[in-house]
Amino acid sequence: MVKKVRRAKTSSKKLRERASYCRRLALGVGHPQFTIKLGALADEYEATAIEADAQAASDQSAHRGNRR
Repeated sequence: MVKKVRRAKTSSKKLRERASYCRRLALGVGHPQFTIKLGALADEYEATAIEADAQAASDQSAHRGNRR
């Protein structure tokens, strides 16, 4: 179970890095439509990272509950 939580945290970190990359790229593109699309993609990455964190927290609390 610990590996699963660790994997989810690593996954959310990578997703946040991708979101950050998309936002940086969007700033330098200079094309309005592409900037909007990159912003939307960054938002999707961030939302998926939040879901991964929530799942990891849920798995971790379930694991702790099973040990008692």
